[in-house]
Amino acid sequence: MHRSCAFLFLLLFWVPSQGQAPFIQALTQDTSMNLSRPRVLARIAPDLYRVVGGSGNGDSAWYYSADIDAAGLLANMRTMRCGVNTTNAAPSCMLRTSDQGMLVAFAQPDPGTNSYSFAKLDVNNNVQWYRNYFDVYGQWMVDSQHALAEKDGHYFTFGRMTTVPTTEGHASIMVELDGTGVCVVQRIWAGGDMWSGEGAGIVRTADNGLLTVATEHIYSGVSSFPTMSVQRWDAALQVAWSNRYSFGYYHSVVRLMATADGGALLMGKARATLGSQAYPFFLRLDGAGQVLWARLVLNSDLVPTGMVEEPDGGFAICLYDDPPAPIVARLDNTGALVSAQRASSLSEPVHPWLISLDSITGEHLVGATTAAYEPTTYFMRLDAALSFACGSTPYLWADSIVSPTVTAFTVTVTPAWLSSADTAWASHDTPVFGATDACLSTAVREEEPEALRVWPIPAQDVLHVAWYGSGSVPITYSLIDPTGRTMMQGPVGRDGEGLWIDVHDLGFGTYLLRLETAQGRRTVRVIK
Repeated sequence: MHRSCAFLFLLLFWVPSQGQAPFIQALTQDTSMNLSRPRVLARIAPDLYRVVGGSGNGDSAWYYSADIDAAGLLANMRTMRCGVNTTNAAPSCMLRTSDQGMLVAFAQPDPGTNSYSFAKLDVNNNVQWYRNYFDVYGQWMVDSQHALAEKDGHYFTFGRMTTVPTTEGHASIMVELDGTGVCVVQRIWAGGDMWSGEGAGIVRTADNGLLTVATEHIYSGVSSFPTMSVQRWDAALQVAWSNRYSFGYYHSVVRLMATADGGALLMGKARATLGSQAYPFFLRLDGAGQVLWARLVLNSDLVPTGMVEEPDGGFAICLYDDPPAPIVARLDNTGALVSAQRASSLSEPVHPWLISLDSITGEHLVGATTAAYEPTTYFMRLDAALSFACGSTPYLWADSIVSPTVTAFTVTVTPAWLSSADTAWASHDTPVFGATDACLSTAVREEEPEALRVWPIPAQDVLHVAWYGSGSVPITYSLIDPTGRTMMQGPVGRDGEGLWIDVHDLGFGTYLLRLETAQGRRTVRVIK
C-alpha cells in the first residue's frame, strides 16, 4: 500500500538587504510513492535551490528532487526508481558532488544478506551510472545525512560491520569508490573490541582530509557505556589521530560537520550522569583533535538535528522540542546562544532535519517532515530575526560549559574489497508537486474561532464573508488552488448585507481564501 509522505523546508535570510518577506507554504505531492525526509538542500544557481530526498514504496527504492526559487515556486520535479527488487530499499544518504551533480547511496537489506547501491546523477538529475554491490552480509551503511564524502574525484561512504576479527562487537568500515563507482578499497578498523554504532558518519575536512565519527562500546569482558570515536585521516588517507570523547554515559551523535579552520563540530545528546536525562551537546574540535569548547544544553526535551557554519565563525542550528516544533537558533563562535525562535502556529508536530547556508545571499535552508503517519508538508522562510511568518516566539535555553574526557587510541586498518554488478534504473517519472500558502490554514488563531466565517451562496455565485472585528477597513482577497496558484484576487466587496466576493469565474473545487488588511491577515479553507 502506498502512503503519501511530505517534506518541509524553512528558508531564512539573515542578510536583510537581500532577503524577502518571510512566508509559510505547504508542499504536496502525488501518492505514487512513500517519500521520506529531505537529505540535501543546496544552492544550484542565484535564487534557485534543489531539495533531494527519497524512500522505499514497498518494492523498490525511490529518489526524488525538486528545484525551488526564491518565491517558493517549484520546478524541474523528478523521481527515479531503482531497479533492485527488495522490500526495504531506501536512499540512506545523498551528497552534492563537485560537478554540481548528486551521489545517492541506497542501503538495501534483503532477507539474509545486504547490498550497497550507488547512483551518480548529473546536474540535470540524469543518471550517469548506477552500481550495486551484492551480498555484503554483516555490513550496514550509516543512515545519516553525513555518510558520504568526496575527495580527489573519489567517493567515500561510512558504516559498520560484524564480520571482523575481534572477540566481540562491530567495527567501523569506510568504503572508497572511484569516479565510476568501482570499489577501490574498504578500510576496516576495530581499535580493540568495540561496537561502532550508527554515528554521524564521514565528512571531508578543509585541508582535504577526512573525519569519521562513530558511537562505540568498548568491550573488555564486561559491558561499557558508549563513547564517541573520532578518526582524522590526512590527505594521503593515513590516520593522523584517533580519539575517544566522553561526557559521561550514553552518547548519541546526531550530526558531524567540518569547519573552515580545519576542525569539526559534533552535535548530539548525552547523559552526564548515570540515570540522568539525555541533554543536547555541542563539541568543538580543532584540527588536531583538541577540544576548543564543549557545551551541554540543560533542556532534555530539545533534539538537535542540523547545523551549518556562519561566515563569522558562529553556527546556525535547527532543533525541535516536545511536542515537536521547528526551532532555529544562532550560536556564536564559543557555542553560546545568541538568539532563537520557535514556530508557534503549526497545527501538527514538525521535525526539522537539516539546515544549509547560501554564503552568497546569506539564506538559510532547512528541511523537515511532520511527525504524522500521513504528514502535512510545509515550506517556510524566516526573516533576519528568525521570526516565522505565521507566528513565532523567542526561545531560550540554559547551558553549561563542560570538559569531556579525551582518550587517544591507535587503530589498525585492515583492507578489503567488494565485487560489483551494474543495475539499470527501472523508471524516470515526473511527479505531481504543488505548493500552497500554509499561513492560510494556520493564520486563524485558535483563541478566536468565531472571528471569521465564509460560506458560498450558489444562486448568486458569490462567497459571503463574516469577519467580526474587521470594521470598515479595506480588505483584499486571494483565492489559491491546491497547487499554489493564485486563481483570483482583488478587493472584497462591501454592501449593506456585509462582505462578499464574486466567484463566478472560479471553477469548482477546494481553495484557500486569504483576506488581508493593514492590520493583519486571516485565512480559511473554502469549497465551491
